[in-house]
Amino acid sequence: MATYVAKIIENSSPIPMIKNNISIYNPENIEDWRINYYLIHTYFDLLSKSYNVIKYQQNNLVTLNKFDRIELLTIHSYDDSIKQYQNDRLMINCYLINMKESNLKSLNNYLKVIQMIIEIPSLNTYLQENVIPIVVDFSDQLFITKAIILLNKQKKGQSISIQIPNIINNFIPILRLLYILLNMREDIILVHWNFFEKLFKSVFGKNKIFAKKPKPWKINLLLELANSA
Repeated sequence: MATYVAKIIENSSPIPMIKNNISIYNPENIEDWRINYYLIHTYFDLLSKSYNVIKYQQNNLVTLNKFDRIELLTIHSYDDSIKQYQNDRLMINCYLINMKESNLKSLNNYLKVIQMIIEIPSLNTYLQENVIPIVVDFSDQLFITKAIILLNKQKKGQSISIQIPNIINNFIPILRLLYILLNMREDIILVHWNFFEKLFKSVFGKNKIFAKKPKPWKINLLLELANSA
């Protein structure tokens, strides 16, 4: 089920598609060298820290007892770091616009759902000059990005099997930070699965079965144990 909900965010302003003759899109699309550069020179130290260490520093904890360590394994906890955005998370001034039955498992499904947004007069007017950021997980980002890429091919005269509306270019998919962190941690486990299977059995017992895709809390526990030696 696809549900459309709109919420008024105070003290916010529209995001123009083009400002000072500069498009919001990078004309080079994705620059892998730039991503690698900033990962190495800006984010490497942050990525090398365990989740518990980061939470420890953010919350200015003096000591970590065993209960703190268990609590900090909850990777999606909402703590003091986002209290200033608490009002934005309330249901006040939140409106249900529409609902549509859809499994959202294909590009066609997403195009039909987005078409519902485009058909709303006020949003259609907004989208003529502005963009709407869409914060989604990996699969949602994948289909919306695919639609944008197909639209660019369509504009260049290339033949594609599906017609993409021009206004799709004004939807900006953004991958949630939580999903980036979860996916990264899961990839570490999957790439080094043989090692973590041995670690898992040494902790939970030799007869226990280590899942091919462990649950997030179990991933966090194993990474914390490995990091703490």
